[in-house]
Amino acid sequence: MTPDEETKSKLEELDRKTRELEACLAAMNIVGSSLDLESVLNRSISTAMQVMNCEASSVMLLDEETGELYFQQAAGDASEKVKEIRIPPGEGIAGWVVQNEEPVVIEDARNDPRFYKKADDTTGFVTRSMLAVPLRAKEKIIGVAEAINKKDGAFTKDDLPLFEAYASLAGIAIENARMHERLVRQELVERELDIARQIQTGMQGPETAQFEAFRFTALSIPARSVGGDFYDWISLGEDKALVAIGDVSGKGVPAALLMSNTLSRLRADVLHMESLSEMVKNLNSYLCATSQRGLFVTFLVMLLNPGGVVEYVSAGHPLPLYLSDRADASLPSTKNPPLGIVPGAAYTSATTSLQEGEVLVFYTDGVTEAASPSKEFFELSRLRAACESVRKTPEKIPATVFEHVKIFERGAERADDLTVLSLAYGSGGPVLLITYSCLTPDDLAEMRRQVETFLAQLALPERERVKIVLAADEVCTNIYRHAYQGKGGPVTIRGWVENGAVYFEFKDKGMGRIPEFPPQTDSESELKPGGLGLIILNEVMDSVTFTRNPEGGCTLRTKKNLEGGFE
Repeated sequence: MTPDEETKSKLEELDRKTRELEACLAAMNIVGSSLDLESVLNRSISTAMQVMNCEASSVMLLDEETGELYFQQAAGDASEKVKEIRIPPGEGIAGWVVQNEEPVVIEDARNDPRFYKKADDTTGFVTRSMLAVPLRAKEKIIGVAEAINKKDGAFTKDDLPLFEAYASLAGIAIENARMHERLVRQELVERELDIARQIQTGMQGPETAQFEAFRFTALSIPARSVGGDFYDWISLGEDKALVAIGDVSGKGVPAALLMSNTLSRLRADVLHMESLSEMVKNLNSYLCATSQRGLFVTFLVMLLNPGGVVEYVSAGHPLPLYLSDRADASLPSTKNPPLGIVPGAAYTSATTSLQEGEVLVFYTDGVTEAASPSKEFFELSRLRAACESVRKTPEKIPATVFEHVKIFERGAERADDLTVLSLAYGSGGPVLLITYSCLTPDDLAEMRRQVETFLAQLALPERERVKIVLAADEVCTNIYRHAYQGKGGPVTIRGWVENGAVYFEFKDKGMGRIPEFPPQTDSESELKPGGLGLIILNEVMDSVTFTRNPEGGCTLRTKKNLEGGFE
């Protein structure tokens, strides 16, 4: 080698090492330049073209699900068209690189049997020579980087170390950006799910509620951020209340959307409900027309009436557990399909009467199908045992069931939402219920005796009992004389204890007007008939209200605090 040739060779080697250093510095700058994937890819491509002195460059990423390679980013005359191409697993030079986990130098691409001609045919670009190296992140191939058509000749093996050094750092930069993108996306999804969970929780019914002698307690825990279980308590004025529980097939966001849709429609339909069966039929028709195919709802709705009478419809949902001391206590079955499956299906209802101290426990299959690590189910027997353990304090039933399920699961991942409602009938104290199909004066003596017996259980002072009995007698006399014009008619008298107070309710179906309290007077002879009873009632009770019944007649309701309410 002549001195000139040696000098030229050294200069070329120095130039090559300089370009390698520039490539490494450029790639290092890419690693820390941005966490935006699109920006990192753009800089990777432009840097590769500059460092390798080529006409085009591309980055193909590996689709882990299909094994295909796709052009995530490219630069050159045909960059936009090439992004539409996906290369099947193992095909083309890039596919060979992934399968063999080796770089490759192609000096004459057109005559290489591995060359994937579809890319050139689609774009009109002519590939002559090529460098293709694996993109790695944590020893895992995530794609392929290509440099195409060296401007001053064909690529050779001497160009490979430079491109590999560049690709090594570029792969790290790309994976960092992808990881950041996944974290941002995950954080966004979690934030949206959290908002959805708050909205869904806000849509659920109250955790506790009361209607007359019915006491309601609820607990619902989704298996994921959002779920498909739902429940509701809807007050229908002073005469009725409604309890509902449902379970949407499936989990996650689709189930939560159908749950919200069902609950919203239920609340709208209740406002103009003519009958429980017809309301459920209409709800089913609505869901058949609007819900996604394959999703359905098991549903149970119960209408609570005064005196412990309940009417219910089960649409494919398990009937509540009936906790009672009576051996014959049971709920008649109603065999109806779930909502959202059978368009136009008819739904039948059933009716029963609860007695003092009895409890109904509503639940979803997330309770009975909760599984232990050995895949054993919680089942109905364990649910009943948990409920019976606290039956005397029914408001504890939902939380107790949940604790029993947690212990049974022993840390196993919960697969389904869990919802438990307890509906107890009875005030937790004495209850008075007197019903007359046609009240007459001959009934008053027995009425006074029953009211006195009820009051005696409450340890009220005798003078307070005398006043209340006398007032009750006057109220019934007024109903007979004024509401029914001396001809008699149906009357219901109820008394119960609730939250430290005793309540009385006198309900008639007469046509009389709502009574007015007479003005204060020193002369009892100036009082109109019944006025003395109203005055006594107003003095002895802490509150007295009259309301007109929708079906006719009036309801008189009183309240007397049991603690600190005596003179």
